[in-house]
Amino acid sequence: MERARVRDGDVVVCVGGGVMGTRAAQAAAQAGACVLVMDSDPRCRASRIAQSMLDDISSFEPVAGNVQLWVGDGVRGLLELMSTLTPALVVPAVPGHMAAKLLLCHAASRRIPLRVSGTLAAQLASCLPKESVLVADTPSGVLIVSYMPSGKMCAEGCTQPLVCPITGFRKDVPMHELISSSLAHVVDRAKVLVSWQLDGSGGVMGEDVRAMLDELEMMCSGDTYAVATACVCHGIVNTFEVV
Repeated sequence: MERARVRDGDVVVCVGGGVMGTRAAQAAAQAGACVLVMDSDPRCRASRIAQSMLDDISSFEPVAGNVQLWVGDGVRGLLELMSTLTPALVVPAVPGHMAAKLLLCHAASRRIPLRVSGTLAAQLASCLPKESVLVADTPSGVLIVSYMPSGKMCAEGCTQPLVCPITGFRKDVPMHELISSSLAHVVDRAKVLVSWQLDGSGGVMGEDVRAMLDELEMMCSGDTYAVATACVCHGIVNTFEVV
């Protein structure tokens, strides 16, 4: 996984203020970024490093090297923030697939009848190498894929080289590219958010999140859509259809 290029003055949003979100927030702030952490717990770990706590999203004013905390649902908070600005980097540090949750929240706010599609998830699973599909929750339209076999653990701080240091497997095609090419055979539209490393956490480009939301608004009844978050080795995919 390549390292995120966080620059002085960039806005970085960490959705989740636990261990991973806090580590990412610290790293981004040290790089000079303007950091906003969103967490439902006012006493989350990130509260220990935050310079200020916001009463509402609209009061966020970017300050380089500063960490601010907003207490509330991170997915809804991110969607509200993105109505006025696009962060340079978004760090998903909450359970589940943040991109899919954000997409569903956006669909509901725009009254777009989006629903999960188990049929599409099953079709996608059949397009991917069988050994790479670790979880196929087709009723929920969710696939979890990885080059790392179930039961094995990645090396601490792994930079995801071409040859896996644990299994010796050569990854000639990055997982995010494999997912993207497979989705081209299954859905009308897809957005694969490529994950970048930020002190052990994965962050996705805010402009890609924006494109994911904008693309949904161009869809019509009967169209199919998929969103994935993936790095070189691992990925999670959700499949949907507009009814």
